[in-house]
Amino acid sequence: MSTVVIEGLPGAGKTTLARKLSSALPHTALVPELALPPPRRPTLRFFVANDTHKAQLITADGAALYDRYWPSTVAYILAEEQPAGRHRVAEVVERLYGRPLSEPSAYVFLDSPRALEHAYATDGLFGQRKFRARLRAAYHDVLAWTGTPSLVVGDDQTELADRYVRSRLGAA
Repeated sequence: MSTVVIEGLPGAGKTTLARKLSSALPHTALVPELALPPPRRPTLRFFVANDTHKAQLITADGAALYDRYWPSTVAYILAEEQPAGRHRVAEVVERLYGRPLSEPSAYVFLDSPRALEHAYATDGLFGQRKFRARLRAAYHDVLAWTGTPSLVVGDDQTELADRYVRSRLGAA
């Protein structure tokens, strides 16, 4: 199965890009950010269960496009805990999941300066620019740690992301 995961800070355009691509690729399933029904107040336990559920979907047949996956959860933990860094990714993955989860064919990271500068989500620590900067750095650490092919694009590079996703899903 070919699977591409779109990652990025809140407000980077992940959901918008995922919806656009899934509507243009009729044989590609769209797996939303929350694949499980969320509780009234989602906790870390919920996000770990959501990631584990998504990992099971990766082994299914067909092409899929994911709006976030386990790198988001791990990046948020790394950004909250200091010190962060690539050397801590394996430790956090082990603590949360017990083992690495299934990997997609590729990741696309929407590295949006707009999302870094403006707090699109105001819950938790998102209102703090320093936290958003730590979260961005943690995403880079996590994606580098995976060894999975990744494309990092800025705000004005959605066409490049579109072509990359299509090529990874075999729909070029």
